[in-house]
Amino acid sequence: MLSLGIDCGQLQHRYCLLDETGRVLAEGKLVETHTDLAAMRTRIAAIGQPDITVMEASGVYWHNLHAELAGWGWQPVGVDPQRASQFARLLHPRHKTDKADARSLAHMGFSAPQESFRAQQPALVARCLVAAVEERSVLTNQLHALLVVANPAVIRCSWKLAAPRTLEMLAKYPTTEQLRRARTLADLRYAAHNRVGAKAATALQQASQEALCAALTPAHGEQIGFLVAQIRTWSARIDALEDLLATLLPEASRLLTRRGIGRRTALLLCALIPFAALASAKAVAAFVGLHPHIFQSGQGCWSRLSKRGDAVARTVLYRAALPAIQFDPDCAAFYKRLTTRTEPGQHPLTKKQACCAVAHKIARIAFAIMNNRTPHPSLKSAAAAA
Repeated sequence: MLSLGIDCGQLQHRYCLLDETGRVLAEGKLVETHTDLAAMRTRIAAIGQPDITVMEASGVYWHNLHAELAGWGWQPVGVDPQRASQFARLLHPRHKTDKADARSLAHMGFSAPQESFRAQQPALVARCLVAAVEERSVLTNQLHALLVVANPAVIRCSWKLAAPRTLEMLAKYPTTEQLRRARTLADLRYAAHNRVGAKAATALQQASQEALCAALTPAHGEQIGFLVAQIRTWSARIDALEDLLATLLPEASRLLTRRGIGRRTALLLCALIPFAALASAKAVAAFVGLHPHIFQSGQGCWSRLSKRGDAVARTVLYRAALPAIQFDPDCAAFYKRLTTRTEPGQHPLTKKQACCAVAHKIARIAFAIMNNRTPHPSLKSAAAAA
């Protein structure tokens, strides 16, 4: 059996080919070009085709090489960075170099490593979706800063800046002066068939009459128009990515039975957490790093949140916990009990700690829903009552 390990980097990769006895048959550096790939393939083919190729699934530097090697039939496996790092420390405890990492990945190939969940297409699309949402949030914050000076009436009336109605209105009336002179604001269409409406238009124009705009300049209107166009573009990309995830993960609709979990959250959870591959709800909590990590030394014992799992999935669960505390009676009661408990030997948790506990609870509920493939009991009872 031959095992090939590749340590991927930004500018170049390092590879190492081992046989069953651990003897190094070939190793060297690789620049990600067709010429270097052909040279490496010729060199290794003279020895024999690898039975498995192990790569560390960290960052994005391994994606193209993984796809190329799969086309050759070299059986590439992208392993989790945490497992690869732990294996490397056991094998080479004294030093860490690219050469040592490539050798440790090659040794890891003899232990039948599991493919990282990050290498699957839904996980890659989900991370693109998260990045797109974050980029739109940055643009929305910049738009908010401009509107405070150029069109504070929108802020005062609490219009959501990324909503279609707000973007359509700002595209036509970006500044306070233009909004004051607007005559067709109530009939302005957005989202294909909806209108702003007389009530909302009247409130917005009344607020614009009272707003201060002494610092307004023509440049503010140009900047607002540019940001509105950018936010619209990112919103369209987000919708397209959500539709693609819905096609790849039709089972995500089962999570919508849980109150507080919307379409995007359900898609991200199914894409980022391998519910079918994890054995228990505790394993799900450990996968996302929402379990307590216990430290004990002598008589001392303390714990804190682990944060050793998937940070993106953990963030999705934490953000899902915030509306669940407000609108889900079970989560609200659980949150209140944790923040006000006075039992002997227990202290009340802070708001942030209690939110993490609610996120842990949502992860366990999602695991139960995905495994049992049935709606949540609270939804069943509500449907029966209706």
